[in-house]
Amino acid sequence: MTDSIPISKDVLEEIFDETGFNPNNLSIRETNRLATLISKKGNLEFVRMEM
Repeated sequence: MTDSIPISKDVLEEIFDETGFNPNNLSIRETNRLATLISKKGNLEFVRMEM
């Protein structure tokens, strides 16, 4: 899963453990929250687009 993104597996596991999110079935709100957490813990920025 982490081969194509620059964030460690440990950080992702920590986020999923904290939130209880299922990475195979995320809602739009969960995806937004996940992007926010990855940005903070992984020191990455995401482009956010609203419709």
